[in-house]
Amino acid sequence: MLLFQKVIEEIRECVASRLWHLTVIKADLLGDLSAIKEYFLLGKGEFYQTFLEEARSLMQLPPRTSAQDDLNNGPLQQAIMKLGLEDDKFLKKFKLALRSFSFTYNNFS
Repeated sequence: MLLFQKVIEEIRECVASRLWHLTVIKADLLGDLSAIKEYFLLGKGEFYQTFLEEARSLMQLPPRTSAQDDLNNGPLQQAIMKLGLEDDKFLKKFKLALRSFSFTYNNFS
């Protein structure tokens, strides 16, 4: 039984080490967490302020099917350029997603 526990612990250590390397080192988890703190927790509040200023006229219009693309290609990119964040690797991966909170029933009777 003791040998079995030792083998399991060695496997756990190997898997944990590999997982740590892949997530923290290779995928730059700490960089992504820092970016989340900066952008989503308003460490860089000027980003959202600039984005909202750029998007004001678009957000006053009625919703359209192209609203998500309009926001991503218009105000989001303008805010990024206005603040000089074109080289920010996190913002290169960032896209706004608009979700519809409606429902439909296909054979409702």
